[in-house]
Amino acid sequence: MFFAALALAGALTAQPPQQAPSSPTQVDDIVVAGRPVGEQIRSFLDDVALPDPNLRVARFHNNVCVGAVNMRGEMAQYVVDRISDVGDAIGLEVGGPGCKPNVLVIAADDGAAFARGLVDSRRRAFVPGGSGMVRTYAALDRFQNTDAGIRWWHVSMPVDARSGAIATRLPGEDPPFVTGAGSRLRSEIRNDINRVIIILDFNKLQGLNSRQIADFAAMVAFSQVDLDSDFSGYDSILSLMSDREYEGMSEWDMAYLKALYSAELTGVSKTQQRGEIAALMERAQVGPRARRKAVDAAVDPS
Repeated sequence: MFFAALALAGALTAQPPQQAPSSPTQVDDIVVAGRPVGEQIRSFLDDVALPDPNLRVARFHNNVCVGAVNMRGEMAQYVVDRISDVGDAIGLEVGGPGCKPNVLVIAADDGAAFARGLVDSRRRAFVPGGSGMVRTYAALDRFQNTDAGIRWWHVSMPVDARSGAIATRLPGEDPPFVTGAGSRLRSEIRNDINRVIIILDFNKLQGLNSRQIADFAAMVAFSQVDLDSDFSGYDSILSLMSDREYEGMSEWDMAYLKALYSAELTGVSKTQQRGEIAALMERAQVGPRARRKAVDAAVDPS
C-alpha cells in the first residue's frame, strides 16, 4: 500500500442533542414558494454532482473495496463497514477482508499538508496521464490546498462498454482498441471510477460523530461530487460542514446514488446522462423538505 500508517491523536466526539423549547411559540402563517422538484434535481446535478464539463459521468462498474488508514481500529472498521453498506445498497459487489482498496479513506491532523505531500510523492496516482481520467490541474491544486475538513480525488477510466478494456492511451502503452461503434446518441465508451482517495482532517471534524463522517465519505466515494460547490441549499449530507445537525445520508442522497447506479449512462453527452439520472430521481418521488430524517442506507433497499 502506498500510504504509510500514522498515529491518530484522539477520537471524535458526538454533538449533544439540541434541547427542545419548553413551550411552543406562536408565529404568523408562512407561505413557502418552493421550486419544483424537477428544477431542484437539475440544479443539484449541475451545481454539485457533475463537476467537470469535460468529463462524462463516472461510477464504479461492479466491484468496490473500502480501506481506512491512520485511524483507531473501531473507527476504521465503522467507516469501512458503513461505506461498504452504502455500496451494497446501490448494487455494487463489495469486497471482503484482504481485498485491494479502490476507495481509501485516510485520517490526518493536517489535511492540506498531507495532501500536498501525497501528491508530490505519488503524482502518477493522482494524474495517470490518460485523456478523460481526472479533473483539471486547478482542481488538483484545490484538492491539495482547500481548508475543508474532508477532501477527495477521483480517478476514472474510459473503457470499452462491451469488453471493459481501457479506451484511453496511457503513457508508454499502445493505443487502445475499442470493439464496438457508437452512434450520434449512444456511446460504446463508459467511464468507470478507478479509485477514490478521501482525506479526513480530524482537527476540523471535532464534534462530528462516526456516522456523519462515514456517510459524507460514502457520498463522495460513490459519486464525483464537486469539492468547490455550495451544498447548503440541498437536503444532503453534503451540507454537513455548514449544518452539523445532519444525522446522516438523506432520502435525497440515496435517491441520487441509486439513480446514478441504475441509469444506463450510454448517452454521448453529459446532458443526456444528466437527463437519465434526473428522470430516475423524479420517478423515485424524492422531493425537497426543510429537514428529512436521515435514512439508514444499509437496510433501506427501496
